[in-house]
Amino acid sequence: MIHISTHSIFDGNIKNDLYENTEPNPFSFYGYTKYLGEKNIIFNTDNFTILRFPYIYSNNFKNPRNILTKIFSDINNGNVNIFKKERSSLISVKSAVKTIDDIILNNAKGIYHASDIGTFDWLELIKFISKILKKKIKINFKNIEKHKKYTVLKSYNCFYGYNSWKNGVRETFKIKQL
Repeated sequence: MIHISTHSIFDGNIKNDLYENTEPNPFSFYGYTKYLGEKNIIFNTDNFTILRFPYIYSNNFKNPRNILTKIFSDINNGNVNIFKKERSSLISVKSAVKTIDDIILNNAKGIYHASDIGTFDWLELIKFISKILKKKIKINFKNIEKHKKYTVLKSYNCFYGYNSWKNGVRETFKIKQL
């Protein structure tokens, strides 16, 4: 059994990288339900793989779950709002699929974190994308969270870092522009 989980099982209050042995502390209902799913799997079987992903992106901008969809739309409109003070990780769908493939091929069991290489904050990501798209934008900080969150996934295991997030995002927007 391979269970796809999320970095949302962590509240972002730990100022260090989040490894597989970091104690979860969900702050949202979504994170809490994913954490309950993980606990249920661990309690009921030894034959499992739990794979935790950070923010996932692809070149499918019709998918509202793609974190780049709204950013792309906002940049094209010239006005972007930032709501979060957060340093986190990204993973492309391509890297996520490669991770799952490697887990299956290696019959890996246990808990794994997977992300592309590097960390980002929302301002950095938006500026990076606007530069790729050669768009001038106005950035607004709206109802910004009071404290900075840190949700960077790292791994003690080998299913990590197939690509850098910057290369992945750059490739995504090259494909999108075709």
